[in-house]
Amino acid sequence: MKKNIKIIISIPIHEAAEVACNQADNIKKYVPNALIVFHICKSYGNNEEIALLRQKENVVINPIRLETAWGDIIETHISNFLYAKDHYVFQYFLMHSSNDMYVRSGIEEYIFRYKAGFNFREIENKNSYWIVAHAAREDMLLNRIANGGIKYASQIEGSFYSFDIMDEIVTVLQKHMPFKKSKKPYTREELLFSTVAAKLLEQGQVGRPTTFSEVHRFDRIYQNYCINKEKILGQKDGLVCIDDIFRRCLFRSKIYRITKKDIYRIRDKDVEYIQKNGCIDDGNGINYLYDGANVFSVKRVPRNLKNRLRRFINQVDEGGSN
Repeated sequence: MKKNIKIIISIPIHEAAEVACNQADNIKKYVPNALIVFHICKSYGNNEEIALLRQKENVVINPIRLETAWGDIIETHISNFLYAKDHYVFQYFLMHSSNDMYVRSGIEEYIFRYKAGFNFREIENKNSYWIVAHAAREDMLLNRIANGGIKYASQIEGSFYSFDIMDEIVTVLQKHMPFKKSKKPYTREELLFSTVAAKLLEQGQVGRPTTFSEVHRFDRIYQNYCINKEKILGQKDGLVCIDDIFRRCLFRSKIYRITKKDIYRIRDKDVEYIQKNGCIDDGNGINYLYDGANVFSVKRVPRNLKNRLRRFINQVDEGGSN
């Protein structure tokens, strides 16, 4: 008989299995009724840390091991779902990355209100300031799956789907597997799940991702740069080499990174702060990415046990603001 589980959490691992052990403990603390299914990258060996990971009571390891790369992890989440479907009865499928950490409890109550949780971030605007949108629109696989409909993007971390909805999504996507690589690499996992799901659900049935991501802060800073550049030059195009330099410098600066302030604000349910730092305008108007009072985890926390932010989160007393 299959064991009943409320939430399956899907996480791909491609490095630092010892950090995954820490992540499993973090999830156990804040989401006690969840079972984590880890997918381990094919090229990552079997080491002592993975053996320790297997001993965690809230962890199972998917025996299927696929090769993964940036923008190429969607099949790992599908594999984790199919493995969980074969072995467990569960209500929700929640996706994370291996550099996420929880900072407050209560996620179960939130996701059970909805059939899914993802962003309705349209990518159709050909003048979008979002680089990913341009690559995604040229992806033949995405175009086939959208079949003339609107393509929606969503961050993958903290996005969730009820079992029935995820089962339908996977059924659709399996018809196109194995996936051929897109001509222009991009984060495919941020488009395929949400584009299919948007056809199955009304927006009122959908919550929002529950992980506060620094990636959007990076995007917003870059988009503001593009807008100001356009005002000065009177045109959108031009100075492509300067754009590239700006992006590289911004990435290296880390000014967009997750901080202790973010964590305190999330634990205090500071809606104004979360909405201000969790909105984006790709050229279609402002899109609020989070339900301000219902953010429970953060990305990214460096995969290093000695990292100050990770140590801070590990030491946070849940008895305080949560």
